[in-house]
Parts: sequence; C-alpha cells; structure tokens
Amino acid sequence: MSINSISKIIDSVSLILGPMLGGIVFAVLDIKTFIIINGISFILSGISILFIHFKLFEYNINEECSKREINFIKDIKEGFSYLIERESLKNTFRILTSLNFFLGFAVIVPLPYIINTVLNLSSKQFGIIHGTFPVGMIVGAILVKKITDCFSYSYLLKKSSFMLAIFMIISGIPVLFNSIEVDNFVYVTMYCIIMFFLGLMIALIDIPLAYFMQKEIPDEYRGRVLSIGLSIGKMMMPIAMALSGILLNYVPAYTIPIVGGIFYLILNKVSSNRLILEIHSKDYSV
Repeated sequence: MSINSISKIIDSVSLILGPMLGGIVFAVLDIKTFIIINGISFILSGISILFIHFKLFEYNINEECSKREINFIKDIKEGFSYLIERESLKNTFRILTSLNFFLGFAVIVPLPYIINTVLNLSSKQFGIIHGTFPVGMIVGAILVKKITDCFSYSYLLKKSSFMLAIFMIISGIPVLFNSIEVDNFVYVTMYCIIMFFLGLMIALIDIPLAYFMQKEIPDEYRGRVLSIGLSIGKMMMPIAMALSGILLNYVPAYTIPIVGGIFYLILNKVSSNRLILEIHSKDYSV
C-alpha cells in the first residue's frame, strides 16, 4: 500500500511539474529544440527501463516454471478463467470499468468544454483548475493508509464512490447560473474545489484497489489477469469519451456531468450490497 501511495504521489507531482517546466522551456526555446528535448527524454526513459530488475524480491523460483514456454493464447485463456472464477476479482474490475467509463463520460470531456467554452474562462484559469486535480490525488495518497487503519476498504469504497458521484453532479451545476452575473473568481474557486475532491476520491479508490489486486492474484497469474482486467477497464474510457463528445453536440453541456453522476450514484447504490473487499493497513507492511 505504501509503495502504491508513493507511486501515485510521484505520478501526481509529475502532472503538476510537467506542464510548469514544459511551459518554461517552451517560452525560452524554439519549437524544434523543444521537440528534440522531448524526444531525447523519451529515449532516456526507455533506456532506464532496461535496468529494472523485475524479480528483485522473488525467492525460491520453481526451475520448471521459470523455463516454461510462453503460449500467448493459452496464457490469456488461463488468466481469463482465473478471473472469471473469483468473485472478488470480478468485483474489482467492475469497479475499475465503471470508474473509467463515468470519469470519461462525466468529467474528462465535458469539464474542459464547460470551463473554456461555456463559462469562457481563460487558459490560465483553466490551468489553475486543472492543477488542483493532482493535488487532490497527492493528498489522497498521503491519507489513504491512515484511513484504512480506521475503516474497511468496502466501507471506504462505498463512501468514496458516493462522494465521487456527488462531485460529478456538482460539476455541472455552476453552468445553470451562467445567465447570472458571476465573477470568474467564483467559478475558478468552485471548480478548483470540485477538481481537488475528484482527485482525492479517485486516489482513495484507486490505491487500495491496486493493492488488493496485487495481493489477491498469485505471481504466476498476476500479469495475465491484470492485463485482461485492466484492458477491459481502460477500454471503457475512449468509448465514454466518444459518447460524451457526440452528446455535447445535441444537449446542453451541464446535463452530461449531472446525468453521468446520477447514473454512477444509482450504480453504486445497486452494487454496494454485493461489494465485500476487506483491506486494512494492518494487513501490510513495507
């Protein structure tokens, strides 16, 4: 759990510092030099991956398992069968699938459109709003271990999902008052708060969920099961984004996050009684 939290903090910090440093470099250098530097950074990143020791903490490796031939189709079938047979794992990937779908549908596509086009906020104000999302994820990553000391993950997940749906709904409400003369500072403050709590709730869902999957799946199945489950979950994101983008052409922008949040709230209510995933921080130590 601690490693997952640290990883999430690093990812979130990079989301904050990346655009800042990129903006500074872009202001100082011309576009060609900027692209060359970006390309070199990807090459260095790829080289650094070559030095990762993936079996650093693996002991007593079965000689026969380590030398077995790789059969792609057979391995995928075995991973899929393992996933289907375990209800707890199916629950985790259902959570991941619904989370990706409703984030793409109700947040990722409509919010930038609402902020930039409907409310006509500046790019600087949009950047400030966007920057509070990773800040919320950092705070969530710091707090998640202490929270799981006090509550089971099932309880935390239900409450976090409920709050995530509420903030999805709230994100569409300010547009309803667009006809009233409201200072842009009010909109920026409101959406900073919304994005902060969206990031916080996602971290509280995502980090223990990743830990649960790593803990629940044996080493010999982990790669196959995670690749199948995560692929299915991530596939929902582009589908949701495409659907949301199409609907923006036909319905008012504020209806998409509100309707998406309501459906996500209903889904959480229906599935909450069947959800039992127990994680406490006493179960782990790093």
